[in-house]
Amino acid sequence: MVVPWVVLLLVIFPAFWLLGRERSGVALFGITALLAIASTLSTGTVLVAVTESLPAHVRSGRLGMIYAVAISVFGGSTQFVVAWLTQLTGSPLAPAWYMIGAVAVGLLASTQVPETAPVKRVPIAPSVEVAAVRAA
Repeated sequence: MVVPWVVLLLVIFPAFWLLGRERSGVALFGITALLAIASTLSTGTVLVAVTESLPAHVRSGRLGMIYAVAISVFGGSTQFVVAWLTQLTGSPLAPAWYMIGAVAVGLLASTQVPETAPVKRVPIAPSVEVAAVRAA
Protein backbone atom coordinates (compact mmCIF):
# COMPACT_ATOMS: atom_id res chain seq x y z
CA MET A 1 0.00 0.00 0.00
CA VAL A 2 2.92 2.35 0.65
CA VAL A 3 4.85 1.84 -2.61
CA PRO A 4 2.22 3.37 -4.96
CA TRP A 5 1.96 6.43 -2.67
CA VAL A 6 5.75 6.87 -2.74
CA VAL A 7 5.75 6.54 -6.54
CA LEU A 8 3.06 9.21 -6.77
CA LEU A 9 4.96 11.42 -4.34
CA LEU A 10 8.11 11.17 -6.46
CA VAL A 11 6.29 11.82 -9.76
CA ILE A 12 4.33 14.94 -8.78
CA PHE A 13 6.99 17.66 -8.77
CA PRO A 14 8.76 16.62 -12.01
CA ALA A 15 5.38 16.31 -13.73
CA PHE A 16 4.26 19.80 -12.73
CA TRP A 17 7.69 21.23 -13.56
CA LEU A 18 7.57 19.70 -17.05
CA LEU A 19 4.03 20.94 -17.55
CA GLY A 20 5.09 24.48 -16.62
CA ARG A 21 8.06 24.27 -18.98
CA GLU A 22 6.42 22.67 -22.04
CA ARG A 23 2.91 24.19 -21.96
CA SER A 24 1.45 22.08 -24.75
CA GLY A 25 -1.54 19.85 -25.18
CA VAL A 26 0.64 16.78 -25.54
CA ALA A 27 2.45 17.56 -22.28
CA LEU A 28 -0.88 18.19 -20.53
CA PHE A 29 -2.42 14.91 -21.67
CA GLY A 30 0.76 12.92 -21.02
CA ILE A 31 1.24 14.30 -17.51
CA THR A 32 -2.43 13.88 -16.71
CA ALA A 33 -2.21 10.24 -17.78
CA LEU A 34 0.98 9.72 -15.74
CA LEU A 35 -0.52 11.22 -12.58
CA ALA A 36 -3.79 9.33 -13.10
CA ILE A 37 -1.94 6.03 -13.43
CA ALA A 38 0.21 6.75 -10.38
CA SER A 39 -2.78 7.71 -8.25
CA THR A 40 -4.90 4.80 -9.50
CA LEU A 41 -2.27 2.32 -8.31
CA SER A 42 -2.95 3.36 -4.72
CA THR A 43 -6.71 3.82 -4.89
CA GLY A 44 -7.70 0.15 -4.70
CA THR A 45 -5.56 -0.61 -1.68
CA VAL A 46 -6.77 2.48 0.14
CA LEU A 47 -10.44 1.63 -0.44
CA VAL A 48 -9.87 -1.92 0.78
CA ALA A 49 -7.98 -0.74 3.86
CA VAL A 50 -10.66 1.79 4.78
CA THR A 51 -13.44 -0.71 4.15
CA GLU A 52 -11.77 -3.39 6.27
CA SER A 53 -11.23 -0.96 9.12
CA LEU A 54 -14.98 -0.33 9.45
CA PRO A 55 -17.38 -2.65 11.29
CA ALA A 56 -19.20 -4.93 8.83
CA HIS A 57 -22.70 -3.81 9.77
CA VAL A 58 -22.02 -0.12 8.94
CA ARG A 59 -19.37 -0.35 6.19
CA SER A 60 -21.49 0.81 3.31
CA GLY A 61 -22.93 3.89 4.98
CA ARG A 62 -19.71 5.00 6.64
CA LEU A 63 -17.63 4.46 3.51
CA GLY A 64 -20.14 6.56 1.59
CA MET A 65 -19.96 9.33 4.20
CA ILE A 66 -16.15 9.29 4.26
CA TYR A 67 -16.05 9.54 0.47
CA ALA A 68 -18.71 12.25 0.29
CA VAL A 69 -17.09 14.44 2.95
CA ALA A 70 -13.63 14.07 1.43
CA ILE A 71 -14.84 14.90 -2.07
CA SER A 72 -16.93 17.86 -0.93
CA VAL A 73 -14.23 19.38 1.30
CA PHE A 74 -11.18 18.81 -0.85
CA GLY A 75 -12.82 18.66 -4.27
CA GLY A 76 -14.73 21.86 -3.58
CA SER A 77 -11.91 23.87 -2.04
CA THR A 78 -8.84 22.73 -3.96
CA GLN A 79 -9.26 25.17 -6.85
CA PHE A 80 -9.54 28.12 -4.47
CA VAL A 81 -6.63 27.02 -2.28
CA VAL A 82 -4.36 26.38 -5.26
CA ALA A 83 -5.27 29.73 -6.86
CA TRP A 84 -4.59 31.49 -3.54
CA LEU A 85 -1.26 29.67 -3.06
CA THR A 86 -0.20 30.48 -6.62
CA GLN A 87 -1.05 34.15 -6.14
CA LEU A 88 0.59 34.24 -2.70
CA THR A 89 3.85 32.59 -3.77
CA GLY A 90 3.95 33.71 -7.39
CA SER A 91 5.08 30.19 -8.27
CA PRO A 92 3.36 28.14 -10.95
CA LEU A 93 4.50 25.07 -8.99
CA ALA A 94 2.22 25.85 -6.03
CA PRO A 95 -0.30 23.17 -7.13
CA ALA A 96 2.51 20.61 -7.04
CA TRP A 97 3.42 21.52 -3.47
CA TYR A 98 -0.25 21.34 -2.45
CA MET A 99 -0.57 17.89 -4.01
CA ILE A 100 2.72 16.73 -2.47
CA GLY A 101 1.44 17.82 0.94
CA ALA A 102 -1.84 15.98 0.47
CA VAL A 103 -0.11 12.80 -0.70
CA ALA A 104 2.38 13.01 2.17
CA VAL A 105 -0.50 13.21 4.67
CA GLY A 106 -2.14 10.21 2.98
CA LEU A 107 1.14 8.30 3.03
CA LEU A 108 1.64 9.01 6.71
CA ALA A 109 -1.94 7.96 7.46
CA SER A 110 -1.55 4.73 5.47
CA THR A 111 1.45 3.72 7.56
CA GLN A 112 -0.70 3.99 10.70
CA VAL A 113 -3.45 1.64 9.52
CA PRO A 114 -3.27 -1.66 11.44
CA GLU A 115 -2.85 -4.90 9.47
CA THR A 116 -6.13 -6.80 9.23
CA ALA A 117 -4.99 -9.81 7.21
CA PRO A 118 -5.11 -13.17 8.93
CA VAL A 119 -1.91 -14.53 10.42
CA LYS A 120 0.29 -15.99 7.70
CA ARG A 121 2.08 -19.28 8.07
CA VAL A 122 5.77 -19.35 7.39
CA PRO A 123 6.26 -21.67 4.39
CA ILE A 124 8.66 -24.56 4.72
CA ALA A 125 11.55 -24.47 2.28
CA PRO A 126 10.66 -26.43 -0.90
CA SER A 127 13.69 -28.71 -0.54
CA VAL A 128 12.56 -29.79 2.94
CA GLU A 129 9.03 -30.58 1.73
CA VAL A 130 10.32 -32.60 -1.24
CA ALA A 131 12.71 -34.56 1.00
CA ALA A 132 9.89 -35.32 3.45
CA VAL A 133 7.59 -36.57 0.68
CA ARG A 134 10.31 -38.78 -0.84
CA ALA A 135 11.16 -40.26 2.56
CA ALA A 136 7.54 -41.27 3.15
